[in-house]
Amino acid sequence: TVEQILQQVGRVPLPGYIRGGAEQPGDRERYQTVFARESGSAAAPTAGLHFDEPLLAALAARGTPFKGVLYAGLMITEKGPELIEYNVRFGDPECQVLMPRLDSDLLDLLHRCATGRLAGAVPRWRDETALTVVMAADGYPGEPKKGTAIGGLAAAEATGATVFHAGTALAGDGTLIANGGRVLGVTATGATAAEAQRRAYAAVDRIDWPGGFCRRDIGWRAVARENGAD
Repeated sequence: TVEQILQQVGRVPLPGYIRGGAEQPGDRERYQTVFARESGSAAAPTAGLHFDEPLLAALAARGTPFKGVLYAGLMITEKGPELIEYNVRFGDPECQVLMPRLDSDLLDLLHRCATGRLAGAVPRWRDETALTVVMAADGYPGEPKKGTAIGGLAAAEATGATVFHAGTALAGDGTLIANGGRVLGVTATGATAAEAQRRAYAAVDRIDWPGGFCRRDIGWRAVARENGAD
């Protein structure tokens, strides 16, 4: 997934990453290398990010220049990146793994975009790895089971992780319950992917939710890279 804050005369690329995996320092540069190779461009900082230019040019030509967040869902194939979809918003779990690393003021970046002052803006990023584990309701991705009680969130966040609510509600007695398919996003950071993964799952294991589940292999490719595997 690649997300950018865009206006017609400026852009702020956000780090690229694989959906469901870990987001690390250097990921944007790795993906830019792929884009640059496929476009035949030199490896300048944003030289390879050309997948959005036909869309932006078409919108400008019809008098509706784009300002905002452009979310591009990509499939990385042997031939290079293939565009699957666009969204004009931040992705949900994608944003949850990006924001903990952002050391700049997001509001300032968005305001610059809205007022035509985005060109030249350079966001600062913390030199950490972030990893988000999505917890889903039983039955997902089919018909999720709603109404199951969720506890232990304070204990989970006591580990230093952040628990994002995606599909929750409060019952009449104040109990937190599941109210959707993807229900929680548990995000942790660390000096390495392995550390971020360990911290995220440590927080997950403190959540008391018998009606939910999660994958236990999030970030395995990033951890394998750290361990020297291809």
